Amino acid sequence: MANAEHLALLKQGVDVWNHWRGTYPAYVDLSDADLQGIQLQRANLSQTDFSNANLSQANLSRADLGRVILSDANLTDANLSEVYLGEAYVSNANLRGANLSEAVLREAIFSEACLTGCNLGHTDLRQSNFQRANLSDANLSAADLRYADFSAANLTMAHLRWANLSHANLNQANLQAANLSGANLAFVTLVQAGCRTTIFNLSELEQADFSQADLSEASFVGANLLNATFTGVDLQQIDLRGATQVPMDLTVNTSV
Repeated sequence: MANAEHLALLKQGVDVWNHWRGTYPAYVDLSDADLQGIQLQRANLSQTDFSNANLSQANLSRADLGRVILSDANLTDANLSEVYLGEAYVSNANLRGANLSEAVLREAIFSEACLTGCNLGHTDLRQSNFQRANLSDANLSAADLRYADFSAANLTMAHLRWANLSHANLNQANLQAANLSGANLAFVTLVQAGCRTTIFNLSELEQADFSQADLSEASFVGANLLNATFTGVDLQQIDLRGATQVPMDLTVNTSV
């Protein structure tokens, strides 16, 4: 339950709030608060408990949300562009349609969160946890996703053009019809991943592990496959035209 004093101060505006935060203890309790549509641009909200709070359509652009708790919070259609969300706990939150473009989300936990249609373009998501999260149709173009964990996540029709996924964990993730053109997938693991009709054109796949993945009708046109692993993969209907460093067991499918 939200602290009544904290909630009253917040509703007085960002200037009053930030002045108070500069003097008083770091921990703030705004759990279960109804903050729909609130304007909190550039607010210092670090280490705040927003669990179960309603922040739908809120404007949190450029706010400091470091180490916040947003578990089970409603952030649908919220503006979180350029926020700092490092080490935040966002498990099971609803961020459908939210704008997180150019945000810093390093080491944040989004496990089982809903990020359908979310804009995560140009974000810093290094070492973040998206286990079992729903990122279908999300925009992750040019995002920094190095060492992120997307195991068992739903990335169907996600936009990952030019994203950096080096060393990421995509085991058992669903990437059906996702676009990873030009992405850096060096040393990524995609064991048992669903990659039906996924586009890997011009991507960097050095030492990527596709063991037992579903690559039906996937496209690797112009991709670099140096030392990539395809153990247990059905090689039919894979498009490898113009791909380089193609493993010997894939050379039979260099044209489709």
